[in-house]
Amino acid sequence: TKLASQRIEMSFPSDQFFAGGNISSVSESISLESLKPKTFEVEVGDDNIDGYLPSDLQQFELDVEKFLQEFPAGIRNNNFEEFLLSQLPNEYKYINTSSTNNGTEKINLTRTAPLNLDIVNWKLARQIPANKQLMMVSSVSVSSPEELRTSGQTYHGFIQDHYLQLPEDMPRRIDDLTAQVTSGKTNPYDKAVAIEEHLRQGEYQYSHKISKPPIGADGVDHFLFTTRTGYSDYFASAMTVMLRTAGIPARLATGYSAGTYSPGKDSSTIKDSDSHGWVQVYFPNYGWIDFEPTPNWSKYSRLHREKTPSSLIRSGSVYEDGDYPKPPDDFYDDLGPEGEAGGIFTGNGNSILKKSILLPLSIVFSFVVLSSALITFWQYGLSGLSQAEKLTTKMYRVGALAGTSKNKYQTIGEFSSILSTRYPSIHIEIYTIADALMKEKYSTQSPYSENLDDCWKTIRNYLWREIAGRSFKWSQKNETR
Repeated sequence: TKLASQRIEMSFPSDQFFAGGNISSVSESISLESLKPKTFEVEVGDDNIDGYLPSDLQQFELDVEKFLQEFPAGIRNNNFEEFLLSQLPNEYKYINTSSTNNGTEKINLTRTAPLNLDIVNWKLARQIPANKQLMMVSSVSVSSPEELRTSGQTYHGFIQDHYLQLPEDMPRRIDDLTAQVTSGKTNPYDKAVAIEEHLRQGEYQYSHKISKPPIGADGVDHFLFTTRTGYSDYFASAMTVMLRTAGIPARLATGYSAGTYSPGKDSSTIKDSDSHGWVQVYFPNYGWIDFEPTPNWSKYSRLHREKTPSSLIRSGSVYEDGDYPKPPDDFYDDLGPEGEAGGIFTGNGNSILKKSILLPLSIVFSFVVLSSALITFWQYGLSGLSQAEKLTTKMYRVGALAGTSKNKYQTIGEFSSILSTRYPSIHIEIYTIADALMKEKYSTQSPYSENLDDCWKTIRNYLWREIAGRSFKWSQKNETR
């Protein structure tokens, strides 16, 4: 991804705002909306396998049924719960088991959320007056077609639960059309491009002068095979459904086009008439990627935006390599009033950590002389923070000492990804702490706290060894000069 700076000014009071890409920071506090992980009820004791369950839970149900046949009394002692936990597939959390009126047992489970929360909507925490400027930074994908082609099809269960759903009575000929259009394509990216091109070619017409589908008719089917005419939401809905029939997670996104650009002012004017709908396709490791199936609208450029900006991210709005906003000269980014450095919530409040108390890197290795100062430095600003906030702050600090600083334009998800890539041996512990903070701030789930301290100790000990080893090599290098 690349960072894009944006400034927006609305001519009317609003608690809504608009931005391209994934929000990293905003000059006003905002609230985020994400989809809740799905819950599942697995009914056992009736020798039936529930066909509506995901395939891995169907196998789980089968294993539990076999266990109950061998140990009928097992459900009334601890052996049953131990067995459940040992057999439970990844990405699920066991809630409890309850008895039903028909003599069966109902096992209640919930899907775990992915590390990076799936944000589906955002709005300002307050209504701002007309003509007030908002400053924001977004992360925008610059992934190439080659990268997307090789991203694979290993989707988190959360993504599959929400973005592969189709109506049970969907007409078969939509499946057949999708298979025909994507014939010979071997990866999700090429299949998405094929569907996009199919809808953009002259067989389908763009128009707002359309009639509603007959009562009882499938809207997408009616568009694809009968009218072949519609506006952006019709094209985007059709592509979304076709992708899902091919087993590719997709969703319809709504918002606005780039509007009318004024080179002299280096700004765009966006009107209500610029409202638009498009398609986002999910690619593992890359997230949601935009596609444009609507004729008369420009396709999104997948060329490197430093050389060829798209119509949405123009030259000068994307920081080139080595030309990012200058990071702070302290060991870690200042924490904002919401507790997360450079995250979604930013404001004008005083930072918790002050540059005046930050110490040069050299004192880290003078433990005997400056140990008390280091303890004061290390604990400064942590009072009043939650466990997840404290450990994340510590992770920022020791990460910076190890050479991986977090700047104000990175989210915790982006920082943890960079840190875990550099130190893969502790990637599970890094993601566990990052996940706990994001769940605490942006979802209704309570983060697990039992093993957070253990994860932090593992990260701390590993990175201190890295710091000490790097300093020893640096010292040897200078002594031999």
